[in-house]
Amino acid sequence: MLEIERKYEADDETVVPDLSRVTGVESVTDPSEFVLTASYFDTPDHRLAAWGVTVRRRAGGSDEGWHLKLPSAVEADARHEIGLPLARAKHTVPKPFRSTLAGLVGDQSLVPVATLTTHRTRRGLLDAGGRVLAEIVDDRVDGRTPGGEEPVSWREIEVELVEGDEALLDAIETRLKKAGMRPSVRLSKLELVLGGPHDVQPLTPTRPRDRVALLISDRLATQLHELLLRDPLARENLPEGVHAMRVAVRRLRSALASGRPFLDRSISERLRDELKWLSDALGEARDAEMQRERLEHAIDALVEERQDLDWEPALVRPALLGPLVVRHERAVAELREVLGGDRYAGLLDRLRAFVAQPPWTAKADKRIRGAYRRRLGHELHRLQARVETAADEGLGPEERNIALHQARKAVKRARYAAEPLRPVYGAPARRLVKRLKNLQSRLGEHQDTVVTREYLHELTRAEDTTLDPKAALVAGALIERESRDAERYDEESAASWRKVVVVASVMS
Repeated sequence: MLEIERKYEADDETVVPDLSRVTGVESVTDPSEFVLTASYFDTPDHRLAAWGVTVRRRAGGSDEGWHLKLPSAVEADARHEIGLPLARAKHTVPKPFRSTLAGLVGDQSLVPVATLTTHRTRRGLLDAGGRVLAEIVDDRVDGRTPGGEEPVSWREIEVELVEGDEALLDAIETRLKKAGMRPSVRLSKLELVLGGPHDVQPLTPTRPRDRVALLISDRLATQLHELLLRDPLARENLPEGVHAMRVAVRRLRSALASGRPFLDRSISERLRDELKWLSDALGEARDAEMQRERLEHAIDALVEERQDLDWEPALVRPALLGPLVVRHERAVAELREVLGGDRYAGLLDRLRAFVAQPPWTAKADKRIRGAYRRRLGHELHRLQARVETAADEGLGPEERNIALHQARKAVKRARYAAEPLRPVYGAPARRLVKRLKNLQSRLGEHQDTVVTREYLHELTRAEDTTLDPKAALVAGALIERESRDAERYDEESAASWRKVVVVASVMS
C-alpha cells in the first residue's frame, strides 16, 4: 500500500475544525475510537530512524499487525507500507522484513527501541457518492524507550488520503492551519521518542575555493545514502525502486571516474568494477520493465493512429508483450538473489568503508575552481568527440545507432560530473545540468527505439516463431512507427546539443 499522509502538531486545547465544508467533501463520519499499542524496532544506533524507515508491531485498530514503512521513490510525502499478520513472533522482527532491510541494517540486529500507546479518534471524509476521500485521525500519544523513566506525551493530527487527491490535502491543510495546527517536520511518531533526527548530514561545498576532497566526499556520501535508501524498494520490486537504486549506482561510478586524479585508483577502480556488476543486475530488471512499458504505449498510440489495422487486441498484446513480461519476472527474481547474496553484502561493506575514509591522493587538496573544473572540462570534451563521431555522414545506420548510444553514455557522465557543482556555481551549473539532462533524454529515447525495433524484428524473424499473422502485421507497423520516432529524436538531439554548447563553455 502507498501511504500518502500529512502530520500536524496540535496543543491539547486545539479544536479540529469542521471539514465538511472543504471542496469535494460532502460529509464527515461519526468518530471511531481505538487504543493502539505499538512496539518499534530498530538497530541499537537507530539506523532505520535515520533513513525514515519504520518497523513496528501494533495491536488494536482495524490494521493491527506488523508494519514496515519505506519512503517512496515517487511521492515525496508518501511511504510504502507492507503488512504481516500479528500472529508472528512478538519480540522478533519477521524474517521477510529482515530480508528486505538487510542492506540498510548490515550486521546490526533489530531490537525494541520504543513503545507507543495511542488513543486515536478517527473520522472519514466522504464525497457525495459515499466514497472515503481521506481519513483524519486525532492521536494522543504516550511513548517511552526501554528503561525510560518518564513517558513522552503529545498530540498529533494525521490526514491520510484514501481516494482523494493532493488538492484535497492542500485544502484540508489550509483549514487545519487556521485552527492553529502546525505541519510536523517528523516522518514518524518514533522520532519524538528517540530524539531525532539521527543522521549526520555530509558537508556540502558552496565556494569555488573549497577543496576537491569536500566535493567528492559529499557526492559519494549522498549517493551511497540514496543507494541504501532504495535498496529495500528494489528488493520488494516497488515502483521506481530499481530505477532509483540504479541511478545512485551510476552516480557513484561517475564520481569515482571523475575523481580518478584525487583517489587511489588501485582501490577506487576495483570498487567501480563491482558497481558495474551491480548496475548490470539492476539494469536487466529495469530495462525489461521500461521496454514493456514503452511497447504498451506504442501499441496504444498505434491503435489511435491506424484505424485501418485488422487486429485482435486480446491476441496481439500477449503475443508481443508476453516475452517481455517473462523476461522482467526472471530479471526481478535474479536481482533478488543478487541483493541477498554475499557479494553484494561485501560490496556495501567496502562502500561504507570507502566513503567513511576515502583514499585521497595529494591532488584532492586542490581547489574546485581549478582541479575539478578541469575534470568537468575533460568529460565535456569527451562528450563533444562522441557527438562529432555520431554526426559523421559516412556512418551506416547500425554504426550511427552505436555512435549515438556511446554519446548518450558520455552525456550521462558529463551530467553527473556537473551535478555536484550546482551549490558551488549556482545558475550556470544548473543550466548546464538541465541542458545535459535534456540531451540525455533525447538520446535515451532514440536508443529505446533501437532496442524496441530489435526486439520486434527478433520476434518476427525467429525461425521457430509461432507469432500470429495479425500480431506480425502489428509488429511491422510498430517498427515503422519506431523508425519515424528515431528520426525525430535524432533531430531533437542535435538541437539539444547546440544548447549544451552554448552553456558548456562557461563551466568547462
